[in-house]
Amino acid sequence: MNKFQTLLADNTSATLKRRASSIATQAEIAQQSIVNELKQKQSELQLKLDSLTDFSPSTTDSLQPNCENWNPSEWAKNLQRTKWELHLVTEQLKLAQETYKEYFTNE
Repeated sequence: MNKFQTLLADNTSATLKRRASSIATQAEIAQQSIVNELKQKQSELQLKLDSLTDFSPSTTDSLQPNCENWNPSEWAKNLQRTKWELHLVTEQLKLAQETYKEYFTNE
């Protein structure tokens, strides 16, 4: 038998363990990528929320928010949308972390 035939015919437990290890590593990396993407999105939304709630005036003698053409209605809509998106991403992140812990940490 040549090497290729040997590899095809090899169904020992060592081969199965190697395959399982490779598949498990790929799955773990994929799940960790999901967690990392959600953390990034959460961080971006928190930064956006911080910007939306930064009311420091542009000068020391002004009560105008530090933004040009401030529109209270648009601000309120953006604030609510951002808070909702942050809430959703935070819940998605919790689920992704629970999934990682359930499947990829030792018991």
